[in-house]
Amino acid sequence: MSPQSVTVGFSEPKSRPLVRIAAFVVGALLLLCGLIVSLGTMIGALIGMGVANSLWRRRAQPSTRGKYWIAAGVSMAVVLLAAASVLFAVAPAGSLRSVMHTADSASVAAGKEEPPELLKRLGPMYNRRYEPSAGASRLLAIVGAVWGLGFLVVSLAALYGSLGWGAAMLLALAVTGRWPGAAMGPAPPS
Repeated sequence: MSPQSVTVGFSEPKSRPLVRIAAFVVGALLLLCGLIVSLGTMIGALIGMGVANSLWRRRAQPSTRGKYWIAAGVSMAVVLLAAASVLFAVAPAGSLRSVMHTADSASVAAGKEEPPELLKRLGPMYNRRYEPSAGASRLLAIVGAVWGLGFLVVSLAALYGSLGWGAAMLLALAVTGRWPGAAMGPAPPS
């Protein structure tokens, strides 16, 4: 018979009842406020964290707080992109053309205005009016819109994913008495 190695892990003791009650109250408030601000889409972060946790358990991989945060952010990005796609699909025909026409009209109107007095005093090179070029400005407007929408989705996904992650961590602490994703450490010395 060969000797087998046994790894002894140590997990933190459960939190006190007062800490668990406080975690529940703060987590519930954070979840409620986040759901209101995100128009309910923050629930996608919680679902994404649950799906990721089940995948990690099935593969016998450890779950960490960082992995939960990434899962919340990625799932929020998917939810936001899906919501934007649905809104774009159900928008009335000609909506995009109307938005582009309004943007072009605003650019033309801004080009006809006199420059501010400060720019006139700085020098003649700043006194020129804006003269758009049709081909390049259309392409730049489309690239700028895509870039801006991508930045908006990433920013909102990080914000709402972090709110959902924080609420889920606090609620899990309230229910289980331990932080989810806490790594097992070595047993403390006796």
